[in-house]
Amino acid sequence: MSNPDALSQAITYAADHGADVISMSIGSRKFFDSYQVGDLKAIDYALSKGVTIVGAVGNLGDKQAGHDNGISYPSAYPGVITVAASTQDGSRASFSSVHSYIDIAAPGVAINEADSRSSGRTSGGGTSAACALAAGVSALIVSKYPDLTPRQVETFLERTASHANRGYNAETGYGVINAEAALQAAAKLTPEEKVTIGETGTGLHFGPGDDGTPKTYSQGVDSFKVGVSAAGALITLFLLLGGSWLFKSGRRVQAQGRWGVEPSGPVAYAQSVPPSALPQQNPYQQPAPPQHNPYQQPAPPPGQRPPRQ
Repeated sequence: MSNPDALSQAITYAADHGADVISMSIGSRKFFDSYQVGDLKAIDYALSKGVTIVGAVGNLGDKQAGHDNGISYPSAYPGVITVAASTQDGSRASFSSVHSYIDIAAPGVAINEADSRSSGRTSGGGTSAACALAAGVSALIVSKYPDLTPRQVETFLERTASHANRGYNAETGYGVINAEAALQAAAKLTPEEKVTIGETGTGLHFGPGDDGTPKTYSQGVDSFKVGVSAAGALITLFLLLGGSWLFKSGRRVQAQGRWGVEPSGPVAYAQSVPPSALPQQNPYQQPAPPQHNPYQQPAPPPGQRPPRQ
């Protein structure tokens, strides 16, 4: 997480060291910098070398659980075969995100997987598990037919998926992958020339961007979240206005003084006066003699009473 170039460096390294398939069961949740040009260039570079790239769409599709169905990279980058999670009957798993760039689905519920906390296995799930299964099927294809391009691998996975004949949807793409059918379809095609995403003929994405399916998919508006957001915005606005009013009122009180009147005389608190503002004494001026009061009687000697008037 401390290295923003970690993903692009990893993709480039794998492409330069003989990888045939890259599986990315990872996702970003940063709001302002999820899209990284360096990552896209690394994906483009790997595709130009014939490396198939598979990504998990993300586990943010359950509104009842408070999910926001946010876009998650790297699966949202063009050129990545994006995988959704399916249940045992082939429908979308409730947690699987819904986006128009999903290509296919793979089992993602009740998966018997290795347990990292022990030497045994455990039941798990998620779009990460679905991505791993799809990457495994992709590896079967390229190991049998190594000259096929990533675009062709994606095509075989889509054309042989569970509901490819019924068309595309943004929940599971063209449906759940079928390893045997994909291998059989791959045997019938001639390898094509490798092209990168930025060149003519590749489109925006391997799936929805190229086959006429919609690039956007509406899930509707969550009225509760909209209401909460609006209420929060109003409260924040009132707090800002109230704070501004209190600040201006405090400045007026300070300027008017304690009793609410403008000060007209000397201020009754300490102030710093520069020495140049103080009265200067003339060293050549003689002090004025004390003034004598002619009506003042001299003080009697000690011990004597003053004369009566």
